[in-house]
Amino acid sequence: MRTKLSVAAATSSVVAALVSLVDHAQEALGFFLVATAVAGVQAVAARAPFVGFRRRLTRVIGWAWVIAVVWIDGLLVIYQSASRPPPGPEATYLGLTATVVHLVALHAGAFLVMLSAYVPEQWVSTRWRRVTTRSV
Repeated sequence: MRTKLSVAAATSSVVAALVSLVDHAQEALGFFLVATAVAGVQAVAARAPFVGFRRRLTRVIGWAWVIAVVWIDGLLVIYQSASRPPPGPEATYLGLTATVVHLVALHAGAFLVMLSAYVPEQWVSTRWRRVTTRSV
């Protein structure tokens, strides 16, 4: 369960990286590739047994994502409030601009990695028991 949440966060980062690649936004591409790798590390650390160093590592990664979200949101507010000429037409991906795709991927990824790090153990073990009893 925890691993799947981290893999989903990595997938959201991959989508944002692909949009950056197609949109020729090379400055964002590296960030999202690193975020994908970090979410992959968290996926490995989130496996059972979820104790000690691995639990601390997943929580540190979760808080790193939250810090990245706050930092990027702040930079976006500064950029939007700066006086500049009106932007030209932007390419859209499924009706969303690249900036919106990046923000959605980043916020969704942060939510998923924090959920992976802090979801209660009882919920994970109860869910696992339900899955295994259905498959038998």
